[in-house]
Amino acid sequence: MDAVVRTDMPHSRRAGVSIESIEHGNVLWTPTDNGRTRIGFVCPPHLCQNGESPTAEAIMAEAKKAVRPFTLDFVELDWWTVYAIGQRVADKFKDGPVFLAGDAAHTHSSGAAQGMNTGIHDATNLAWKLAGVLKGWLHESVLDTYDAERRASAQHLIQLDRDIASLISGKIPSHLNAPPGADVNSYLDQVFTTNASFTVGLGISYTENVLNRRAGASAMPAAALVGHRAPDVALVLPGAVFLRRLYELMPYSGKFWILIFAGALEAVPAGAALTAACAHRYLALRRALDAPGAFTRTRAPVFAFLTIPRAGGCAAVRRGAR
Repeated sequence: MDAVVRTDMPHSRRAGVSIESIEHGNVLWTPTDNGRTRIGFVCPPHLCQNGESPTAEAIMAEAKKAVRPFTLDFVELDWWTVYAIGQRVADKFKDGPVFLAGDAAHTHSSGAAQGMNTGIHDATNLAWKLAGVLKGWLHESVLDTYDAERRASAQHLIQLDRDIASLISGKIPSHLNAPPGADVNSYLDQVFTTNASFTVGLGISYTENVLNRRAGASAMPAAALVGHRAPDVALVLPGAVFLRRLYELMPYSGKFWILIFAGALEAVPAGAALTAACAHRYLALRRALDAPGAFTRTRAPVFAFLTIPRAGGCAAVRRGAR
């Protein structure tokens, strides 16, 4: 519900809070625009599961119980609704030329605040693949990875949402194997903490497929996992005083970033250079990239490069479009 209210709750307009209630689960209290407050709580069965629609008066009376020991008086009730939580995932996110994304592909509660986030992840995952196919850069089979990647992520979200919805409602899911008398709110905090990287989007990962694959046993640094976000490591630019983060040097510009790990540096009279073995491999790569039929010639505007040699315990960086 959204309403203008009066309460003796300290700092009731400063920030959103969660009030732990035995009867009404984790009660949501969030100040919104124009002096309104949003209040959300688990509606007890006698009021919301008896086959009849509750009245506004009954809902306001229950809200007063939900925020105890604080008092609550309603000045103006803008709107209210009662909804049943449902977790669903479509059987497939792609069927021929038809794609499902966002709420059309998956529905869940608002407990983890992931509705818009997950829809945006769907859209960004599909957009660059669809653009690549339409421009002739990618084979149409790449579009099948949208279903494989995003549907698996949605299924993970649904299981997470089941746990959060149950815990917010005051029930510990059986698979958490909680001992008798366990504190439901401790388990809620545990679930949020464990899944924090997934919730903020940085921990979302995809299994190996036609896009995410290892070319060889030593093709990638051990810390970089196929289908995962690259570690945001500290790097040194030549002549720079301060360390820089990897993602500072790879701003999103609509291009694909290619990282070249050039190997070890050694001291030379002029400063530093790649070791002989690393230089040999690096020059071979450079000749391949400069060849007339190389993708850097036919698709040059699509890519940006970041070259990272290794210098002792740090990694030095050189970047450029080519």
